[in-house]
Amino acid sequence: MRKFIISTLLAGTAFAAQPAAAAVIFHFDDPGALMPDEVAQVLNSQTALTVFAYTNQTNREVAVHSLDGGTLTTSSAGQAAFTATDGSLDAGEIYLTGADNDFRQIEFLFEGGAPKGATLTFSVGGSTPHLESITLPKKAEGNYWFSAEATGGDFFTKVTYSVVPATFTTLKQLRIGGFGGTPAVPEPATWAMMLAGFGTVGYAMRRRRNVAVSFA
Repeated sequence: MRKFIISTLLAGTAFAAQPAAAAVIFHFDDPGALMPDEVAQVLNSQTALTVFAYTNQTNREVAVHSLDGGTLTTSSAGQAAFTATDGSLDAGEIYLTGADNDFRQIEFLFEGGAPKGATLTFSVGGSTPHLESITLPKKAEGNYWFSAEATGGDFFTKVTYSVVPATFTTLKQLRIGGFGGTPAVPEPATWAMMLAGFGTVGYAMRRRRNVAVSFA
């Protein structure tokens, strides 16, 4: 039993020494492939360079900011929809305001269609902060469903979009989840701690069974 416990602890230590591989997973034209926990909603109609929505469960403020100088407008109330007053979304960014501004999942719909697609750039935090860009596949017409997930301890702090040519008219169905950079599954170090705990409990139970009781 003691040998088993020692080998379990060693295996757990070796497992913990291997960090989870970080990656960003993208989904195209697959509605509901990710379904982040919270929906972005607006309380009233807004028209400005930066407009705001709120997540429906934890009430986190979501900002959508125009980077091309064009004014944005929102739906009047309920699930958020963002449009440009000039009729086309050229460039902008999506992010959470406040100190706790990281998230691991995002999903949204670009409505209106763009023959040459759009470029999305993600500001990725974690052990190695970096930018990661993806271009939506070209399609003749129609809408673009898009979702992305940061894994392996990484998280997003901002999503920037650029549309050339600018023919998307609306950004809607915005969902965000995985707040606080907390992994959805235990990290290797957590598994190692669990294995060590199981080994310690097993060893203690074994010792108790081997205690000899004598009466005078």
